[in-house]
Amino acid sequence: MVWALCALPVHAETSYNDAMQAIAEGSLTKAEQLLTSLIKKEPRHAGAWLDLAMLYCASGNKAGAERLFLEIEQQFAPPPAILEVIARQRQAGCLGWEAKNEYTFRFTRGQETNANQGASNPIHSFGTGLSQVDLVLLPDYLPKPDNYRASYFEIAREITPEGLASVVQVQTRHYDTLLQFNSNSVFWGAELPLAWRQWNFKNSAAVGWMTLGDRLYLKQQQFQFEIRPPVLLPPEWLASVAAGLKKFTYPTLPGFDANWREVKATLGYFQPDFSAQLSTSSVQDLQAGQRPGGDRHGNLTALGVRKAWSPEWSSEIGFQRQKWVGERLYSPGLIDVLRQQHTQTKRISLNWSYAHNQVLILEYKHVKNDENISIFGYRNKQWLLHWQWLPFAK
Repeated sequence: MVWALCALPVHAETSYNDAMQAIAEGSLTKAEQLLTSLIKKEPRHAGAWLDLAMLYCASGNKAGAERLFLEIEQQFAPPPAILEVIARQRQAGCLGWEAKNEYTFRFTRGQETNANQGASNPIHSFGTGLSQVDLVLLPDYLPKPDNYRASYFEIAREITPEGLASVVQVQTRHYDTLLQFNSNSVFWGAELPLAWRQWNFKNSAAVGWMTLGDRLYLKQQQFQFEIRPPVLLPPEWLASVAAGLKKFTYPTLPGFDANWREVKATLGYFQPDFSAQLSTSSVQDLQAGQRPGGDRHGNLTALGVRKAWSPEWSSEIGFQRQKWVGERLYSPGLIDVLRQQHTQTKRISLNWSYAHNQVLILEYKHVKNDENISIFGYRNKQWLLHWQWLPFAK
């Protein structure tokens, strides 16, 4: 939004882009500080003057906004389009900051080839040579296909102008025949962005509960601290490093409780019609009981790409690879190996925005879980049709 006649130094544009990023994240106080500092250093940065005036208006500072509007009109001879923006803002008034809610509804019909994660290999062998014993798994532990219906609801709410926000998510999955695998979950979290000089931080915390069948299956708690260092990247690129802690409690599985320690690096590229994000993380999974195999360590790599082909049509592809290695023999005397798990998940979707705030999504997902303990290896393919509605999105 810069229409100043003079060329601006690179550091000025960097500060301006940081301010725009702060506005996008809801950190209005930080954005106001950045723009105020920029105007003092570069008084001919017209875009900074206008955006600061709009921030004053958004916070209810009508007198401050009007003073800046007058300065803009007198100093910069703005074009008609900018004068129209100022006139509309004056007419609307400066009502101050108001908390906003964002809602998401999604309903899904899905079909999968292995709803119970049944073993791909029905035979497990013990020993070698003449002492080898082959055991055949019972039918209940082999792959079972089924159809299901799922729902997802999310409400995200701004709490303060500084960017404090909360989110609540509710998910359900109900199978047509395998009712024992029905699941329901609820998740609540909050996040707070902070800034210090050119460093950006984001703290988040969350708790969640999940039922399987008709019993409470999982309780989860997590905390994450994310850092965006002041690296010299173009404005469409974002890089961050995060550290997190997670605690998992399984009420129906004594000895399987665990704590995760995770370090994650993310690099993203964002444009209106194209975006891509790559992340990699290292995880320590520390048992809190007597879990077979003990502690384990692993890593997770994920890549997601989105392309908009037109205002109505877009597509997405995703790839995720996860590796785990156990600390000790899985079950001494019975399964004398360190468990190694390699899981690959591939997905592709076609998205049709057929009406305002409504999208139909056709998705295919393929999960390939390879393990050196054959009874745990499995394959699963899913076809999903989602209807998604964002009732108050602009």
